[in-house]
Amino acid sequence: MLFLAPDAFAQTCVTQNTTCSATAGQTVTIVPGSTISTVGIPSLNATGAGASITGSNATIIHDDVSYAVIGSNGASISLTDSSITSTYPGAGGVGPVAVFLQTGSSAVLNNVDINTNGYTTHGIKTSTSTLQMYGGSIVINSPSFNAYGVWSDPGSNITLDGVAITTLQSSSSVGIASVGTTSTVTAQNGFSVNTSGTNSYGIWALAGTALIYDGSVHTRAAFSYGLFAQNNGVIIGERMNVRSDTMAAINVAAGGSVDLEDSTLTTNGPAITAPSAGTVTLRGAATTVSSGSNQLAIYDGTATDTFTLNIVENAAVTGDMWDRGSLGVGPGGMFVNILSGGSITGVARDVRSMNVDGTGEWHVSGNSNITDTVTNAGLVQFTPPPSDSGPFKTLTATNYTGQGGTLGVNTHLGSDGSPSDMLVIDGGTASGTSLLSVANAGGAGDLTQLNGILVVDAINGGTTVPGLFGLAGPVVAGPYEYSLYRGSVDASNPNA
Repeated sequence: MLFLAPDAFAQTCVTQNTTCSATAGQTVTIVPGSTISTVGIPSLNATGAGASITGSNATIIHDDVSYAVIGSNGASISLTDSSITSTYPGAGGVGPVAVFLQTGSSAVLNNVDINTNGYTTHGIKTSTSTLQMYGGSIVINSPSFNAYGVWSDPGSNITLDGVAITTLQSSSSVGIASVGTTSTVTAQNGFSVNTSGTNSYGIWALAGTALIYDGSVHTRAAFSYGLFAQNNGVIIGERMNVRSDTMAAINVAAGGSVDLEDSTLTTNGPAITAPSAGTVTLRGAATTVSSGSNQLAIYDGTATDTFTLNIVENAAVTGDMWDRGSLGVGPGGMFVNILSGGSITGVARDVRSMNVDGTGEWHVSGNSNITDTVTNAGLVQFTPPPSDSGPFKTLTATNYTGQGGTLGVNTHLGSDGSPSDMLVIDGGTASGTSLLSVANAGGAGDLTQLNGILVVDAINGGTTVPGLFGLAGPVVAGPYEYSLYRGSVDASNPNA
């Protein structure tokens, strides 16, 4: 039932089984405690410039397809301490949408709980509109597939403050989707996203932008990613906790990028994956990565695409890096930058480029290969062997460029041919200048009378320039002090 207020443009909605509507210039207030219940038609419908629906302590119930709450053509909707339930009992097709905004409309939701049930269902969907949601929850329950907590189309701006989003279905769900270059979703202040269906994404930036702060994302089922940036989509976050129980915490493709500061990534598989071009940046001293497979990043793209991994601003992470797509043949492939106090402990397999700046550190934990260039202005340090007898490790690179950085090796300081970690230049050139730091791995020291102990080698036509390495400090074992020379004594390898 509708009651006209003294103002011809003001109305009041009370408990009713028809749509509570506001047209251009109208203001409609829902009486606190009211229940608006409809079947096959919207429960709330505001359309036109100046149309407004406001309510508190309201119960909105919608059955069948279409929208429970809709704002269009410049309308506004405001709900506080209320609930919205939208259900479609049929199978397949397009399901219900709890809140839908389009063509310049806006909504403010304070402590509103949204529940949808049905196939291909949305909690919130916007197009060229603005929505702000403070507190409350969104629960999406689909018996099969295609369920979305929040979907922002081009031209939309959504803010989610402390909102809990849960999707419950068998496959293909998304907690938050930002779609299109002019779409932005901001989630912050203790928000959470939980998905349970297979092939699902916690947060999906499909050419859009997602800004995420002080929240958590958890995907539980197979083939699901915590964060997915695709088609030049951008995800930027701080103080996030991102977990995927089966696949990667972060996935980027087709130019997507993810930039996280002081955040935690937890996964049973690789922390980061890239099936095609993309960029991932981890920054901040509070950054942690926990991978059940000890894999920091895997690139599965082609040789013409480029995946860039940046570990910067005092982020210290552990895990292996592997280009298993292009195998590092270039010109694209996997490029790793360790900058501004960043640190990686791990193995590199077929990585195209490794760039360590003056404050960066790469701790090489196993045999590694860089198919193009290692650029070292900071520290490239082999981790200690498990015992005095090794095993020792080899870093093979086509090229090495020293920019005043240090190469740290572990060497069993003994007689000629004693085992050591080693840098191997394969077919390219080692140039510039670097310091060589040598840690004794249990050697008692001995006289070397032949070619000594090999620490830098050149194979397949590889070359080293004179003056490339100088010792970082005295190398002493027992009564013996070791010196560094370029070239073997017997001239069999002048570039070693």
